[in-house]
Amino acid sequence: MQPAAMRQWSTGAGSKMPEVKHYIAVKGSLFATETYIFGINDSHFQEEALKLGVTDLTVSPCVNGVILNRDPMYVVNLVSRFGYEVIAASGGQECMWTMRRTIEV
Repeated sequence: MQPAAMRQWSTGAGSKMPEVKHYIAVKGSLFATETYIFGINDSHFQEEALKLGVTDLTVSPCVNGVILNRDPMYVVNLVSRFGYEVIAASGGQECMWTMRRTIEV
């Protein structure tokens, strides 16, 4: 069921569906084999990974996100296949990538 505001935006001849930006943060050390993703839950992540045929990941829930048993560059490349793109990065020994995708609602 769509909220009233969404139904209002999506009605009318020739109207375009509204878009929503969804952000996640990927955090990890380039020297480690454990990566955190904040802004996504474990069931959603596993569902997206299965769509791509990725079944060799150990995904554990953590506060506000998930922990993966892979290095951060693998994870950044994987979530880019989900439709996310890197919009910012920072760090030194430990890095943080902010990623975004557009979702039509």
